Amino acid sequence: MKNIIILLAAGAVFASCGNSRNSARPAGTGYDAAPAPVESRGDRRDTDLAGTYRGSLPCADCGGIDVELRLDNEGRYRLRTRHISDKDGQKDIESEYEGTYSWSAGTRTVTLNGIANQPNRYLYTDGHLIQLDMGGKRIEGPLADKYVLRK
Repeated sequence: MKNIIILLAAGAVFASCGNSRNSARPAGTGYDAAPAPVESRGDRRDTDLAGTYRGSLPCADCGGIDVELRLDNEGRYRLRTRHISDKDGQKDIESEYEGTYSWSAGTRTVTLNGIANQPNRYLYTDGHLIQLDMGGKRIEGPLADKYVLRK
């Protein structure tokens, strides 16, 4: 009987040491949720990265995409987009995404975590962000200079 009590006590101690993350806030529930660890190869504070960036990006099947991206110093972002309709009678499509971002000082890129099936990487240069393609490369061609978000 004494061995069972000791075994139960040891199990309780090990169970309490298991997962130290705060489970009161589910991951990815919004801007006010606790930030996930930021994969950083350098300090975001080495740049003036935090702020609100805006721009109108080209769109193959609409009249353009108005973008507003807010980055904070805690590793969180808020991305708002509005796909402008180029057809009479159709409404613009607005979307909002919130989550954490990763900063890579080596490549000077910001990755918006939790966004899939659309570009989520930006190159930080000269105080603005340049949207990268789905493969993380700079967009080339006659519209390349249109993929810029400015503070």
